[in-house]
Amino acid sequence: MERLITHVRRLPVRKKRTRGTSVRECEIAANLSGYEYEFSNRASMDGKCTVCHLKMKALVQNVSCEHRFCKTCMESLSRRTLPTCPADRQPLSSERIIPNRSMKCSNVGCPWIGDQRAEEKHQSECLLKVVRCPNSGCTENFTKQDMTTHAAFDCSWRKMDCKYCGETFIKNQRQEHFDVCKKFPVQCTNHCGFTDIPREKLEVHIQDECPNTEVYCEFKLLGCEAKFPRSNTQSHLESNVEFHLNIALRGLEATRHRVRSLVGMVKDQSKKIERLEKGVSKDRDQSQPVLKRKKATECSLFVWKISNFQAVCERARSGKQEVILSEPFYLTKNGYRYQIKMMPNGGEAASTHVTDSSFKGLWLSLFVKVVPGEFDSLLSWPCKEKIRLTMIDPNRSQDKKKNISTVIDLGRQECPRPLSERGEGIGCPDFVSQGVLRNGAYVKNDAIFVMASKV
Repeated sequence: MERLITHVRRLPVRKKRTRGTSVRECEIAANLSGYEYEFSNRASMDGKCTVCHLKMKALVQNVSCEHRFCKTCMESLSRRTLPTCPADRQPLSSERIIPNRSMKCSNVGCPWIGDQRAEEKHQSECLLKVVRCPNSGCTENFTKQDMTTHAAFDCSWRKMDCKYCGETFIKNQRQEHFDVCKKFPVQCTNHCGFTDIPREKLEVHIQDECPNTEVYCEFKLLGCEAKFPRSNTQSHLESNVEFHLNIALRGLEATRHRVRSLVGMVKDQSKKIERLEKGVSKDRDQSQPVLKRKKATECSLFVWKISNFQAVCERARSGKQEVILSEPFYLTKNGYRYQIKMMPNGGEAASTHVTDSSFKGLWLSLFVKVVPGEFDSLLSWPCKEKIRLTMIDPNRSQDKKKNISTVIDLGRQECPRPLSERGEGIGCPDFVSQGVLRNGAYVKNDAIFVMASKV
């Protein structure tokens, strides 16, 4: 028998409605049934469904009249109250399934011909099936065999990893990402010649490294007001040696004059102290506590000098004496009485035995204790004052001092009226690191100075 190849398509507009079949049922049947494939022989081509008017899919036949339908169309008709054949009004009864037919793949260029039952599996595997690009935003369609290359290498909507920072972006948004990427190499804005500076380090480069950044002369504080590119620093110093020496000598002379003035003031103060000591009462045991009390109650700040500081640190590290205490003091007249607690090798206020490894050996810790005073019965409790603790920088002039300070808010924790001087205190376990202390910036003549003042 001569082999015939015929293409059967869905009918997009015309949908014939038989008597007794609703328009809605015909539309549902047309959308859910029928084939639009090429069949490989005439036997496969025979017959159209009476309902959807397409080549029948999963053929079934009515027993009473032998009209044939798609299985889906038959199920649609069977759901009616009195199901009948739309061609001759014969009642619908038990159907029998017609064997599957041989068909060709509908994808252009695919040579596959097979049993109808294998068609769905083939469609899921066919490399010539046209599919949409899986990348979000892309509307391109390709065959499966070409889609892998397109989606991974050619698609402008594919995701890419930035080779500078590692973040993911869409290919067609590459420039937008590079415009904000913190690690993208950029050119120095001072046009110094560096072109591969990570964007996040550009500011540091300009401030500390760029040879074109304008800087002041090292002798600015002594009077040299020159400003020039960093690359010209050496030539400026070499060409202005005499000028710099002169202003340095003038500065030294001014310093000497200030020192002489201070020495004179110290001598005058010493003489006043001697005169005051001569006027002290003979009963020194009674007069000395009175003077101390008066001084304490009128003082607005307290300075604690810790002498032999190296030995104090050694005893703290060895565990022989981990805590040292200042003498009690007042910061206001008729006010609360305080005491400073220091742990030179670091630790918590809750115990004199340092167990917290996050502070021990790494920090010098400072705390404030409220201790019994003469005026406690006149004060309100709990104590809610704020105390500033400051480690004084003794090695610089007044305008260059870099003091270290912290504010301790006694009101943030319960601070009731003390009954003894055994309280643990409230403060800062990480006041200053051991590395800073080892540099010697805050140690002078083996002593440090801690000042307390009211905020």
